[in-house]
Amino acid sequence: MRMKPEQSLAAVHPDVAATWDPDHNGVHTPHNTSAKNSLRAWWRCPAGHRWSETVAARTGMPAWKRNDRAACRVCVGHSVITSFACGHVVTVEARFARPERDCPACRRAAWEKKQEQVSDQREAARAAYAGTGDEAQRILAEIEVPESVPAPLVASWRSTSLARIRRALVAEREFGKTGAAGTARREAATLLGQVPPTADQVRAAIEAREPVMVLGKAYWPPGWLRILGHDTAPPGEDPAVVAALRGWLQHAFAATAERCDTKTGTGILTRLVLDFADAQPRRFRHHRWIGYRELGIPITPGSAARYGRLDIVITRPHGPDLVIEIDSAHNPASVEKLRFAHAAGGMPLWIRWRSGPLPDTGIATIDLRE
Repeated sequence: MRMKPEQSLAAVHPDVAATWDPDHNGVHTPHNTSAKNSLRAWWRCPAGHRWSETVAARTGMPAWKRNDRAACRVCVGHSVITSFACGHVVTVEARFARPERDCPACRRAAWEKKQEQVSDQREAARAAYAGTGDEAQRILAEIEVPESVPAPLVASWRSTSLARIRRALVAEREFGKTGAAGTARREAATLLGQVPPTADQVRAAIEAREPVMVLGKAYWPPGWLRILGHDTAPPGEDPAVVAALRGWLQHAFAATAERCDTKTGTGILTRLVLDFADAQPRRFRHHRWIGYRELGIPITPGSAARYGRLDIVITRPHGPDLVIEIDSAHNPASVEKLRFAHAAGGMPLWIRWRSGPLPDTGIATIDLRE
């Protein structure tokens, strides 16, 4: 479709057309170019400043033009001609005019070169890391492990410390950081001396209604208190809380349950349970219910070699912690964790959805199955 003469740049914006550079735009002129064309053209203001810009952008009216559509960036002070430290003279926005630095193009080139160097270093470090396994194992074997440390914690400690020592060996070999492996070994030994947590540390965490940190991971404190030999009387059931949560979930989850796969559905239920905790009335901030996800629990459910994790723990200011597992099918490991939580003083609650059998476990259960 041919442009009508009245749609040309010269007809629509004669003031902008007056800044058209006739020497650098070839066959294009303000008379054969529309006012909204995406053509990148050259322009020249009466003061002699020359620049390249699309016709559509040139005919726009941003704030810096101050209601003058034909304004020049340099003339109005929006952009300045700057001589940078690299020797280039470039027109840039006034806020970027820092003559003590290199020009934007040189800084960009330097950044890209740096990125290439980082990429090469990363590849070299990855290759070096692959060859550090045997030496890291030897260094770790020099650390004596006390018999009092539970085997699952030893496994977690070995995994964490081995990775740190291997990274330290790479730092020594590839980046010249002398002594990094020795530092990593000392840190591993120190870390081992901090496990398991003491009863005082666990009680402090319970008082603060916070997780207890063990080897950098968050654990449910009452579980550790039971492992350390301090028994707590199992609490009774709280039918009112179970009924309220059941009603909350049935109302909010029913519409989406059929469209969810296992991962998505469990994630939605987790979010709904945490929302339920947040929605509980409270007069003061310290009276609120606090929900935690994926807290560790110091037992190895089933045949696992590592300690398990609880889907949700909700601490309450008045009453035992709610310990919740969410499953789309029967999961004996969840039952084992919930029974341990009950013996440790928590109130267990099993949320079952989707399908599958629901055996009588003696644990309070919210049945959302199809």
